[in-house]
Amino acid sequence: MNRGITQIFKNYEEFKKRKDKSTNGVSRQVFKSFYARETPKNVALIKMQTDNLGNVGCWNCVACKNCVDCTELHDCNNCHNCHNCHGSTFIDSCTNCHNCRECYDCRDCHDCYDCHDCYDCHSSTLMDSCTNCHNCNDCYDCHECNNINFGTIM
Repeated sequence: MNRGITQIFKNYEEFKKRKDKSTNGVSRQVFKSFYARETPKNVALIKMQTDNLGNVGCWNCVACKNCVDCTELHDCNNCHNCHNCHGSTFIDSCTNCHNCRECYDCRDCHDCYDCHDCYDCHSSTLMDSCTNCHNCNDCYDCHECNNINFGTIM
């Protein structure tokens, strides 16, 4: 497995056609926006490789560590199959999230959508998932919850 190898691809469709599915990819636009804007190309290429070290099969992930099969992540750690999740510069990043979408500053979340500042959110089945959670702790099977704490079931 080529853990950490990152290449520049024309677009996501080209990335999906790669032979080695463990290879990470970034679009030309992301490369220019996040890596090449202030540095010479050779330095930008090294930064891109270092930035994705430990990631496997990720697309357009920036400043993420040990993420697998994720797309469009920023400042995340140990996430799997997540899309468009972000950490923040003020709070810890998304960590140990799985199958999440649009999450921010979350930890140990699974199958969540549009969560913010959540901790340990989970769904109990593949059909249910956390939805639109905000500032939650220990949420399970949530739907449109806001400021919920201590294992509240909705």
